[in-house]
Amino acid sequence: MTRLAAAIAACLGSFLLASSLSKPPAVLPLSNLLFTNQPYTNQPPASAPLPGRTTFHEKGCEFCHGPDLHGTDKGPDLTGVGRRLRPEQIQHQIHNGGGNMPAFADTLTEQEEADLVKFLATLKSKAPHPQPAPPPSQPGTSLLLF
Repeated sequence: MTRLAAAIAACLGSFLLASSLSKPPAVLPLSNLLFTNQPYTNQPPASAPLPGRTTFHEKGCEFCHGPDLHGTDKGPDLTGVGRRLRPEQIQHQIHNGGGNMPAFADTLTEQEEADLVKFLATLKSKAPHPQPAPPPSQPGTSLLLF
């Protein structure tokens, strides 16, 4: 390994170690950086999501219920859960589990659980599933633009 490669590896290792020991700053979604003319700040935007939405993401709920809440093969669609279940029922399901869902009583703090319930209770209408991308054009049928 050359001296330059060793120096880069040492710097990168120090950075990763230091960043893993400190609490990460609030992070804006990448889309906020790519599709806006606003400068990056370490503060959440005025239209920041409910704390429960953040908890939903940070605690890995998206793994089973999907990032768009439409469910996966591991967990059901939650887009209309606030219409189907009362907040007490949502809290019971999160806390005690049931069906294929594990209990999160030992995983979530009381505040995180309350934030999740508040967020999920706001999901009153069933959102339409995102439309799949159109299939690619057949070879030989694309238009020549240049």
